Amino acid sequence: MMPFTRKYDRLLEGSLKQFEEEERLKFAAYIENIENESIEGGNDEYNVLQHSPVVFGDSPFFTCELTGLSRVLFGVADNPFFKSIKSKYYPEVVVMNMKGVIKARVNP
Repeated sequence: MMPFTRKYDRLLEGSLKQFEEEERLKFAAYIENIENESIEGGNDEYNVLQHSPVVFGDSPFFTCELTGLSRVLFGVADNPFFKSIKSKYYPEVVVMNMKGVIKARVNP
């Protein structure tokens, strides 16, 4: 789980301010321990990283990684033959494979 996701999760729970304050205190203590060379096991790189307050883990949300892309297209256009009920700049993502088959739509 990325740091943003951890914050977003707390935002949804309504405990973001408390979480951010706790994280700030943990990080301040971590930096102080590095400066005072008081990290358990010494200040070598392994121990410093081992005691880091920055936590990564599995995300509870759907995620995807886009790699190996050769093109990304963002387009906005009105259909001249059809009057849409949706607003002109309706946010929507259409995911297609190389054959033009629609694999997914993401919209509000």
